Amino acid sequence: MNSHRESGRGGRLSFSLAREGADSRVDQVLREVLSPPEHRLSDAERATMSAMITGLVREIATVLHHVLGLPAVDEEQLVRVHALLERASFMSDRGLASALLLRADGLRFATMPPAEWAKRLPPALRSIEPRDIAAFHTCLIRRADHGGSARLLAADLDADVRQRLVWSVASAVELAADDVADAHLARAVTVACAAFERAGSIDAAAVRIGTAVARQEHFETALCDLVVRGDVEIAAAVLSVKLDLPYRTVLADILDRDGQALATLLRAAGLPREAAAQMLFTVSEATALQALAAFDLSDERHAMRTVAHRRRTISDGGSRAAMLGEA
Repeated sequence: MNSHRESGRGGRLSFSLAREGADSRVDQVLREVLSPPEHRLSDAERATMSAMITGLVREIATVLHHVLGLPAVDEEQLVRVHALLERASFMSDRGLASALLLRADGLRFATMPPAEWAKRLPPALRSIEPRDIAAFHTCLIRRADHGGSARLLAADLDADVRQRLVWSVASAVELAADDVADAHLARAVTVACAAFERAGSIDAAAVRIGTAVARQEHFETALCDLVVRGDVEIAAAVLSVKLDLPYRTVLADILDRDGQALATLLRAAGLPREAAAQMLFTVSEATALQALAAFDLSDERHAMRTVAHRRRTISDGGSRAAMLGEA
């Protein structure tokens, strides 16, 4: 590999292992033993995220193989690529971890098969631009594989995270395939990133719909309907617009089983108690009473001050403006 390619340009892999094995094991103990039980991943979550990573690597490697004119990716090659990525700390990318958590946390809200989504639209979505509805529906279908399992798609990653991961997979593909010229690999990465960008993300599609819903006279009813039926991405976009908060921050608050942050957002947005209670119980029956108590103890003015403070202090690349720019 040429020296200029060892520089890490474009987020490419460096196959020098930066972390010592002992440090890695200490990190694992901190995560799995000393962290609070509610912060630890369940076996089911581990299995789901592992399958998502495998699918993501397969998706990226398949596109790169096609652009490079290599044979289709087979299971043996995929195992080699995956092993190389693990050795190079690919799996410790924080952007990837954040995307995995949001995707996995959102699965518990899935209330209907993706293919059925557009056939049972709530009233608030029936007046939305048909092409925006179609774009969101297409993203839902693409995120489920042929067996119905959840997928994390390259198109749904932030652009900087996606570029790092595509370069990482490209470097692993190169080592697994041999005899891939520098220029050909760079072109393949450029073409792959452009293809994933054109595919469009579910977040961008959700923001387009959520912006329209937020302008509706009875957005509170629409918001409640969206959360209850599992359209958390669109619900997050609605609250993001109403409260001028970053979309990803709001989405994370909705997906948080604790419910406290969501209660504050709902109070600040002026939601009636009945609607707030229904949404909080949908998020988590186990914590809904405590979250509802927080809703009751607050008032709209105090909640709006809390939201304003978050708005000033949060630095989030997934802001509503950024999402609209991506769309």
